[in-house]
Amino acid sequence: MRHEKNEDGILCYMFDSLQEFLYRQIEYYYPHGGTQSPIHGMLYRGLSDETYELIPTAHRKDKERRQLEILKFHPAYSDGLLLPSGTERQVASAELAGLKMFFAEANRQGCNLPRSYTLSNSLFREYNNKYMESMCEWYTPDVIELAALAQHSGFPTRLLDWTYDINVALYFATQGVIHKLCSGKKVGEHYVIWCIDANRLGLFNDHLKEELPVEFFVPNYADNPNLGAQAGVLAYNRVCNMDEPFSVKPMDKVITEHYKAIGYPQESFFIKLVFPTKDVVSDFKYLHSIGYHAAKLFPGYNGVMRKIQEDEQVKKIEKEACPN
Repeated sequence: MRHEKNEDGILCYMFDSLQEFLYRQIEYYYPHGGTQSPIHGMLYRGLSDETYELIPTAHRKDKERRQLEILKFHPAYSDGLLLPSGTERQVASAELAGLKMFFAEANRQGCNLPRSYTLSNSLFREYNNKYMESMCEWYTPDVIELAALAQHSGFPTRLLDWTYDINVALYFATQGVIHKLCSGKKVGEHYVIWCIDANRLGLFNDHLKEELPVEFFVPNYADNPNLGAQAGVLAYNRVCNMDEPFSVKPMDKVITEHYKAIGYPQESFFIKLVFPTKDVVSDFKYLHSIGYHAAKLFPGYNGVMRKIQEDEQVKKIEKEACPN
């Protein structure tokens, strides 16, 4: 293992294998006068490529139309809104329009939904312009639970998934690599686990130094079984001025720049754990062996089928690697 700070000042631990990481965690937990693991008590997010940034699905660009993924849900911007000319209100209104579509269809099918006066009241209207014009922040308390549910149903939102459980983050990072291998997509040299120091940020106590530009919250697990199984925490970059120009900025940069601006230039709340993708099949199989697989993390029949498909994907990769 080696470690260094990247150009953004984030401490990166680079491991030769997942096994090396696990062994070092055992050393921390059963030390000979040692210290606590540096990633203890953090929140984690797994990504299948070390070049990926902490940017939510809704704010990633569509490869064909070069617009934000979320804008395709808003008829007024379906031909493409140039990003430099868009405001936070315009992008938020597109997400609201998409959430309304999700809410309306789920409601027609009799699905259990979080209560939202805003969305319930808008079902009889083509679009709720008055609500958007008066909105001074996004998300609002009236739609946040629905956004969390929609996120875990495949709808693109500005929410980023984190977890209390590092094995869940490892599953999603390795599963992403496995999917790329099976679909013939380019695989990078490393997958990563982002760790955010929730204790130092004051997320787990009442000692928050400053109001953060990022909001973390835990939705109602009873209404969101996937998130419950994944020990999930959701976060998003707060919007307090809806008429500002929209900008896509990774969450780590938002937090780091905030603390620099208020006089803490050396503060770093993130750690990156970097693992080689060359061993991803064995890493993925290890996670399966300790119970971290789709059937656990996506409760229900769909999760069972996903696990069966994952098992087949692993067999396919192993067969292609050793054809004889």
